[in-house]
Amino acid sequence: CFYLSGHILFSRLLVSGTIRDKDFYKNMYLLDMAEVFDQQKHRHSLENIKKIFYDYGYCNATIKDTIKESKDSKSVVVALDLVKGAKFLIDNVSFTIDAVGSVLQADVLRMKKKIEEICYKRLHAKVYSEELVKRIEHKIHVLLERYGFMNFDLIINKEVREKDHKVDILFSITLEQKKEIVFLGNHYFKKQDIIAH
Repeated sequence: CFYLSGHILFSRLLVSGTIRDKDFYKNMYLLDMAEVFDQQKHRHSLENIKKIFYDYGYCNATIKDTIKESKDSKSVVVALDLVKGAKFLIDNVSFTIDAVGSVLQADVLRMKKKIEEICYKRLHAKVYSEELVKRIEHKIHVLLERYGFMNFDLIINKEVREKDHKVDILFSITLEQKKEIVFLGNHYFKKQDIIAH
């Protein structure tokens, strides 16, 4: 750990490594020039940058940070060495669908089949990204609502396998009562009244 005492100012950020758009990552750094150096903000900045890497499929990215204090101990220069590493691919995609209340087993099987059709071809062997998973999550929401399941729980669990650069994804869905529109017919008018109008 690097310890600073007193009000030492942040003077400069250097970014190196096997990345493009270095200015983008500089903008993710939470400290402004001439601001009092805050180690908590510094740590949060590193976490934010690492999360961006993760969201784009670089699940094993590393950040080496070096904090250099000036000779007069009034300012620091921060150097970040960013290494993205390999992109991770989605490997196993699995589903569990449970039902509560009056949901029929036939509906559960139908939804599972349709969700598998949506997910498997769009996820399996694709480069992992958080945006891709969110798009699939949205498609599942739309599908379930289209078939009358307005109340449901959807939990997505991801297991990152660092050794072989793969991600396994498990969709856990709980379906509640299905909303159906039932036509009960006419209870207020006689047949003759309807024909007359």
